[in-house]
Amino acid sequence: MPKTRAVLVTGSAGVDRLETVRRFASEGLRVIGIDNDLRRQFLATKLQRPTRDALREEWPEYEHHDLDIRRSARDTEIFREHGQNLIAIVHTAAQAFA
Repeated sequence: MPKTRAVLVTGSAGVDRLETVRRFASEGLRVIGIDNDLRRQFLATKLQRPTRDALREEWPEYEHHDLDIRRSARDTEIFREHGQNLIAIVHTAAQAFA
């Protein structure tokens, strides 16, 4: 069976990235999300985990990976597994500092 076309979204569990994931998932695309949840450490906020959990519940096409894109061997595994099916990468990983 052919694999579903996919989009990779970095920083996917940020509240403002929620709509990016929803948009692609609503088009029937598999969404591979990567987020390291560092906002929790820097800003003492707990928004990302509930956002991630809501995405998983709302969209079965959403596949989440808790990792840091700056230093993870797991990135290579994700590209090895999904690379041929990726049609886009939306890079929204960033840290907001107060």
